[in-house]
Amino acid sequence: MASVITTKNGYATVVLDASTNDKIISANIYPAATTTKTLHDVATGTDYQVPANRKLIITSFTYCFAGNSDAEIRLWNSASSDSATGTQMVFDIQHKNDTGNLTYTIPFYAEIAESRYVNLNETAGGLVWGSISGVETDA
Repeated sequence: MASVITTKNGYATVVLDASTNDKIISANIYPAATTTKTLHDVATGTDYQVPANRKLIITSFTYCFAGNSDAEIRLWNSASSDSATGTQMVFDIQHKNDTGNLTYTIPFYAEIAESRYVNLNETAGGLVWGSISGVETDA
C-alpha cells in the first residue's frame, strides 16, 4: 500500500509500494458549461472509476478558467458518473474576471473508495478544465 508523507509546502509526497501494484493516476475533463462530468483517465480516455479493492489517493487538483465569463466549479466524490451528488470535496471556486486562461494547481488530499467517481461540476456557465493527480493503491 502506498505511504503518504506530507511536506512543508502542503503537497503530499507518495511513496509507492511495488508489491501492491500502486499506479499513478491522472484524470481530467473539460465539461460543457453548467454540466457535471466524470474525470477521464488520461491513459484510457474513459471515465475513471476506482477499481474494486482499491482506493485513489488524490494529491493535487489543477483547474483552468478558459473563458472570459463567470465560472464556478465544484469537485465531487460520487457513486454515479456525471453526477453532482455524494461528497463535495471542493466548494465553489469562482472566477469573476474578464481574463481567460487562468490556471491554478493546488495541494489537495482526498481518499476515494472503490467503485466511486470523481466528478467536476461547472455551475455558472463558464468554460473550465479540471485535472487530478494521485495514486491508485490497495484499499
